[in-house]
Amino acid sequence: MRLFFYVTSSIVFAFSMSRTLGGETQVLPSAATSDEIFCVARLELDELDPKALRAAAQAVIHSQWSSIAPMLLKYELMRRKLSGLGVRTVVQATATPEVAAFSDKDVVLFGIRGDERPDGVKLIEACFGAYEIDRWTAKQDANWITMYHRDQAPDFGGQPDEHSNRIHHALKMLGKRPGVVLVPTTEIQKMLDAQAAEMQANLPPSVFKVLNLLRTAPSVTVAVKIDAQPAMKLIVQMQSEKHAQQLVADWEAMTPDFIALLKGIPKLPSGTPELKQPPPGLRLLALMPNLKLVQQGSQVAAVVDTKTTAQVVDCTLLARMRVMREVLGENKHPIDQLMALKTWLENYQLMHDSLPDSLDELKAILSESPKEQEAEFKWLMTNPYTDEFPAFRYEKPAMDTEDNQGSRERIAMIEELKDGKPFLQNARVYADGHLEIGAVK
Repeated sequence: MRLFFYVTSSIVFAFSMSRTLGGETQVLPSAATSDEIFCVARLELDELDPKALRAAAQAVIHSQWSSIAPMLLKYELMRRKLSGLGVRTVVQATATPEVAAFSDKDVVLFGIRGDERPDGVKLIEACFGAYEIDRWTAKQDANWITMYHRDQAPDFGGQPDEHSNRIHHALKMLGKRPGVVLVPTTEIQKMLDAQAAEMQANLPPSVFKVLNLLRTAPSVTVAVKIDAQPAMKLIVQMQSEKHAQQLVADWEAMTPDFIALLKGIPKLPSGTPELKQPPPGLRLLALMPNLKLVQQGSQVAAVVDTKTTAQVVDCTLLARMRVMREVLGENKHPIDQLMALKTWLENYQLMHDSLPDSLDELKAILSESPKEQEAEFKWLMTNPYTDEFPAFRYEKPAMDTEDNQGSRERIAMIEELKDGKPFLQNARVYADGHLEIGAVK
């Protein structure tokens, strides 16, 4: 489940654990801070204005804008709907993958304003659609509503411990800012410990020294500045002030060796579609030498400027989109158009409480200018590999009934066309929102 991760993809937002609102300190339920939670993300709806988000996106995204635009509108529509239900904060807590699958173990929380008590069912319907009502459970706890999959109930009875205290401490650094908090769980720490010997054997001593020191860090916080000059601030909480001093010193000593290590990695072969660019993880590592670390007590901070933030976005959000195309190899499909079309349909449903009868009805929400509406619709409906138009067939799913509610994952809503007809290996979006490519399973 990716409620607001979907909106901003890899630019995720963390939760400010201690905040005073109306004289009351808001503390997350234990379901979001249990010992299997390693990532907590937050979005304060009042703090992230859609215009500011659009300005930030325009500053760092210089390609694939037609794929991003519907995501920005979806955030604006979701924000409006959730605010109308009394929600001020959206939180997502993710469990360690070794503990449970991300999609099944994510916990979503809604912070409620004052004494408002929105209907949990309406929240589920607003976020995921009416067909998800039977899959999720909503539980109220003071000024929080916690949502989770019915068969994956989180730990509601947990008591504060060292792990939850680390989450609390890391989140306090954010104030009201968007961001993400990473706190290693026992499982992740075991994995890092198991890899230490291999890293020491294969990395230059100076590089291993820094990574080994980071391995012991209790938490990492990423605070995001959203405006026309977006930036990020990384805050690494070290075990002590001495460890923080050591990290800064070792980082400076490591930088030349790290740059040499990156240059020594064999270049990827050219001409292969799926290898046009280095893997996103490697590209992110290449940005590390540009970071200037500053010690603040037992913390080490680094500011990521707008230019580097744009590179991070390209390595994450845009890279994921490129991978969806490139892994298809020679069997190319109009994935960008298909996913953008899916999001525009979701936006239409948020605005009108129903899907359109035909795709032509989408034009009115694509742009304010009739000329731009036609141009955007042309892009949406054209296969860039074959220039076929229209490239898709749309069929409005029937209203939910007891007979079809459980079968939406098998109802094709959008189908790719070749020569005006669906074909065996086409790409499809189903009524429950998932994408499939190839013969029907």
